[in-house]
Amino acid sequence: MVPTKLTKEEIMLRNAAIILLHSLGFSRPEIGKLFGLAEKTVQEIYRGQGARIMVGGTASIMTCGEAARLLRVHMNTVRRWADAGKLPSVRLGDRGDRRFRREDLEALLRAGKGKVGELRVRGGTWIQ
Repeated sequence: MVPTKLTKEEIMLRNAAIILLHSLGFSRPEIGKLFGLAEKTVQEIYRGQGARIMVGGTASIMTCGEAARLLRVHMNTVRRWADAGKLPSVRLGDRGDRRFRREDLEALLRAGKGKVGELRVRGGTWIQ
């Protein structure tokens, strides 16, 4: 079989599938076999750029650091909000890295004009 060049959309879908399978407990060798990739490639996709699933050129799944930059708060604040259930998140991989949906973060920003649980915005700065 002759390998074909994948489009950006196909690569994004493949990477999203790899991340999903890994989070469901599939091992890197199992995933590699499914996609015809080396275990190291699967690991690079999972831990590197592949962990940022792109939709329309904008990351729809964001890391804790990316979420903190978007919300203009410290990463530990984002973690606390996630632990308290104030900000929905998903834990991935062996280390339990958090991922946040961009739409959840944007909803929190929009709601910040009033209250979100105990979270409020005063003068553009988040306070608890």
